[in-house]
Amino acid sequence: MTTSTRYLPAAEQGRLIAAGMLDPVAQVELYLETAAGRDGRMAFARLTPNRARFEAMAARTRTKVGQGRSALDGVAISWMDAVDSAGAVTEAGSRLFSGHVPARDARALQQASAAGGVCLGKTQMTELGLDLLGVNALSVTPPNRHDPSLVTGGGASGGALSVTLGLCAMAVGLENGGGLLVPAAWNDLVGFRPGLGRVPLAGVATGSQFDTLGFMARRVEDCAQGLALVENGKLPDLRGADISGARLLVLEGGVFDDADPACLEAMSRAIGRLAKAGAKITVQSPKAFEALKRLRFLAQTEFHARWQQRVRENPLKVTPDFLRAFEAAGGVSADVYLQGLAQLHAVRQDWRGVVAGYDVVLMPTAASLAPSYDSLLIDQEFFRSQQQLASRNVGSAALLGGPVLTLPTGRDMVGLSLLGLPGEDEKVLCFGAAIEAALG
Repeated sequence: MTTSTRYLPAAEQGRLIAAGMLDPVAQVELYLETAAGRDGRMAFARLTPNRARFEAMAARTRTKVGQGRSALDGVAISWMDAVDSAGAVTEAGSRLFSGHVPARDARALQQASAAGGVCLGKTQMTELGLDLLGVNALSVTPPNRHDPSLVTGGGASGGALSVTLGLCAMAVGLENGGGLLVPAAWNDLVGFRPGLGRVPLAGVATGSQFDTLGFMARRVEDCAQGLALVENGKLPDLRGADISGARLLVLEGGVFDDADPACLEAMSRAIGRLAKAGAKITVQSPKAFEALKRLRFLAQTEFHARWQQRVRENPLKVTPDFLRAFEAAGGVSADVYLQGLAQLHAVRQDWRGVVAGYDVVLMPTAASLAPSYDSLLIDQEFFRSQQQLASRNVGSAALLGGPVLTLPTGRDMVGLSLLGLPGEDEKVLCFGAAIEAALG
């Protein structure tokens, strides 16, 4: 095998390892050597070489005797620094956790390791994942794959870079309403946000009840296998969906407000290709989804409440930009918050009625393209507007609690998102694989 194995999809690497055609130890050494360079420092907060080598050697031993534990046994995975890893510094992108070394792995990492996943290291992220554009003045702001002057998107910025640069096979990161799906879209990756409750979150620095761990990879199949890995479950069957005759609801209206022309063009072309492949397309602007934009304060309020005491006790350990955004998320009364929760319950009920009879719902992942790092630093108002525009669509979808999958459209930095109801993770992955094939 050559260095091109760095860029193989995770699922393909798993098959090669199981067949004895790819040595997991040699693959890990290749990743570690590459990640030790400048690109690796931009993607990783720290590597975990001893752990990675030990886990790769154990995988090699198992596969030699046909005792592989999962489809991804021996495959190298990066983990966002919000996820506890035993004996390794875990700082969640913030000086509030400087030098924090957890005694045990987060539950998801523990289960992934038990199933043979190889933990290569911890990836860069924004401060507590609050910034969704990928900017972190405390450490590094990972560059976009298409242009180093552009941001990657984030919180899970380093994870996106780790996959696109061939520094690991798949990345696991916190999806908090755009923190993972936006960088996946802006770097032409597949990104998957499982439905709430699917992935265990013990040992993860989450900010609200709407957060979960998700995956960034090269193929839908990779994300499906990643889900099985962290929840210790069986592999989803991706063979059951057929685009011909699929009932697809395409959102319009507010999801395209202020959209970049490239987003409009790419979405139109992608929907056209799906229609040509035989999909039955319905276009709507449901009031239920539009209402979610007014309820995004729920997640922001919970984030403020979750970290308020720690920030108040250590105000000099956060950047001024973080503090401004953090304080803006506060100030919501208990009455307003509880009314918002009641409204969300009603919207979720309405949404079920809207999507009944459709296989999946489609919309642009982000209505914008990645802005330049310099432009964000120069203009605070532009920074805030870009935050809102980038995360508006998937941030609203996060409140529904169901799975969200973003796929590349073929146009740089434009992703197509598939939405499902809670409990429809396998269905969304299955139709995602079919749409992935139809889009080429």
